[in-house]
Amino acid sequence: MEQRKERLLPTLFTCLFYGIGYFFLTRIPIVPSFIQGFMLASIIAVGLALVITLFWKISMHMIGFGGLTGAILALAFTFGLDIWLLFSIVVIIAGLLGSSRLYLKAHTPMQVHAGFLLGACIVYFITLLH
Repeated sequence: MEQRKERLLPTLFTCLFYGIGYFFLTRIPIVPSFIQGFMLASIIAVGLALVITLFWKISMHMIGFGGLTGAILALAFTFGLDIWLLFSIVVIIAGLLGSSRLYLKAHTPMQVHAGFLLGACIVYFITLLH
């Protein structure tokens, strides 16, 4: 979707379906709070992406990969896991993805960086605090 306006409806539906998924997920007693926190953080990230998209085009690919990066960091700090190899691989793939978005002229560097930082920060902090 090249135009910012084309992204509104799909992003709205994504947020809605994530919200429905979160609603049902929280009713299953055996689902760990970390997973619930990650789902809530995803809803918030997509919701913020929707609001930002009203005014500016942001890289949703990078929001997703930033979110994955934030979740891995939150896992490492919450459970004391040594997952730096996995973290490094995800950061390298995120760099390749961001580079491909720039190469295809789908986004500006600011849109790519803002997307990654938004996803990483939202998912990291919400997941860590949930």
